[in-house]
Amino acid sequence: MKVTDEIGQKILREFARGVCVEDLCRRHGVSREAFYRWRRLYFQRLKTMESMSREALHTSQESK
Repeated sequence: MKVTDEIGQKILREFARGVCVEDLCRRHGVSREAFYRWRRLYFQRLKTMESMSREALHTSQESK
């Protein structure tokens, strides 16, 4: 099963609430490897967006 963004975000929210990875994977039909791969990619995207946001803020402050 391919983990879509919507399902992945739902799984990560449940994980943040303390649901164990084994239960999440069983309930959503994904492997542990898929969970950890998706989590890594999600946080890499998040860091990239934060970095882009900081750069845009810094650029806009320089132009004032």
